[in-house]
Amino acid sequence: FRESLAFEFFHEPYHTVVSELHRVNPGGEPFEKLAELTRSLADPTLVFCSSPDRAKTISEVLPEGEVPDALNQATAWIAQHYHPEWHLVKALERGIGIHHGRVPRALAQYVVRAFNDEQLKFLVCTSTLIEGVNTKAKNIVVFDHKIKSKAIDLFTFNNIRGRSGRMFQHYVGHVYLFHEPPEEGLPFVDVPAFTQGSAASDGLLIQIDRDDLTDEAEQRVERYRVHPELPFDVIKENVGVAPDAQIALAEELASDPVSYSQKLCWRGVPTFNNLLPICELIWSFFGGANLGSGSARNARQLAAMLRQLQHKPTIAAFVLNQLQYSNNDPDQAVKAVLDFQRLWAMFHFPKLLRAIGRIQEVVLGTRSLPTGDYDAYAALVEHLFLNPCLVALEEYGIPLPLARKLEPYLAPADDFDEVLGDLKNLALDDLPLSGFERELLTLAREVL
Repeated sequence: FRESLAFEFFHEPYHTVVSELHRVNPGGEPFEKLAELTRSLADPTLVFCSSPDRAKTISEVLPEGEVPDALNQATAWIAQHYHPEWHLVKALERGIGIHHGRVPRALAQYVVRAFNDEQLKFLVCTSTLIEGVNTKAKNIVVFDHKIKSKAIDLFTFNNIRGRSGRMFQHYVGHVYLFHEPPEEGLPFVDVPAFTQGSAASDGLLIQIDRDDLTDEAEQRVERYRVHPELPFDVIKENVGVAPDAQIALAEELASDPVSYSQKLCWRGVPTFNNLLPICELIWSFFGGANLGSGSARNARQLAAMLRQLQHKPTIAAFVLNQLQYSNNDPDQAVKAVLDFQRLWAMFHFPKLLRAIGRIQEVVLGTRSLPTGDYDAYAALVEHLFLNPCLVALEEYGIPLPLARKLEPYLAPADDFDEVLGDLKNLALDDLPLSGFERELLTLAREVL
């Protein structure tokens, strides 16, 4: 494997802009110092922080900016379709943008565009913006020196610093540091599939061809090839699911196959009582409590949220229902709904449901017991019970509430190219759209 790889390092020292570093002494009141500093900055400014929760707090202490009418329209639309008390809405009302992984992709694209168009003077961001998104920021304020709880390394710091300035816009960028920059050298970049050392998980190693495994890696994989309950091909097919967790589940099913067959032998769209055993298995064997960013607190709540999703609620309606689980905090309710949709519905649950389906099919099927078939339901959840093409429009800058509004005017087929063709040919002036919705569609059609 190593001998088959060929690569060459090429160093390009050219810089399109100059970055000047300024050390800021935050004293005992860093938020007050941040407010003082940002009041003195006249040009577009990015404020880097460690997490979405920090982004919310920082947006509340930055000075308000002028809010053009177009931004007011956008803010009103987001408030209507998500919630008026969501921290993104509250920030935009003050002329401040927020960009982090919990903001839906289409809205995050809009916020960056508004910043680049100088409708927003400040943009508070986490590492989601730092990685490869071009902005017109003259200033970068590095308020935190961590991503979540992990200190940033020199590579990441240089990446953040590189966001300051913009060729043909700001030839000199200014970086304001609330902490000392990392002093260590550039980190060693380990490619686990190449080194196959301790950093390579068993789940990764089983996906590598046998001839390409090192002797040590082959020894780690061998025990999965000979397990009596679960064939190696099934373990390998469940990509991204820990092999040991799969085996533990298979052994549990084998310990009481008749009972589990009765619980798991459903097909099509399940009832709550069908879903609950699945969710309990996810919690017990796949660390459900640590998934979905806490948007579902237990297996029962996850099953309930999946059942609610089946009725295709709007995001705003979902948020209102979630308030009872969020201490009546609208911002927390929006967070929970968006995390549930993005992390549970569109990723973790379909992946784990399919894995459980394959495992129970083998363990129970070899005992001639009835088994379940979950593929159809997994696909429905993965696309929020909507036409997959509508969900995919998010990548083109069209938020899900707007995509659902356009559904009657787009091709009913599952052919995404047809949907894009219909989208490009829509007579926008003839549709019942707001000014902000027309703006989003116009911008989306420019890239089709």
